[in-house]
Amino acid sequence: MSFDGEEYSMTNKFEVYRVMSTIVKIVQRYIQLHLQINCYEFTGEPTEKEIDKEGRVRLKLYNRYLPNIFGEEWNIKHEHSKSVVSKK
Repeated sequence: MSFDGEEYSMTNKFEVYRVMSTIVKIVQRYIQLHLQINCYEFTGEPTEKEIDKEGRVRLKLYNRYLPNIFGEEWNIKHEHSKSVVSKK
């Protein structure tokens, strides 16, 4: 996730769960405040690692949390370089 030009900060492996928990709460709050939005798109910013030239490592992490964020009233469609979440 990226917000208005802010860069990703690298986190320690042990902090990932805490960081993602915070992101889940932020996105859920955003959804509550913007009920008219019916589609969200998530992409993973690539890292410098050879295996992550297209951002798939971060996207896989986000994908694990999408069901917790959106619940059963949303459809989640995974594509090669992005995930699209839309209201059912």
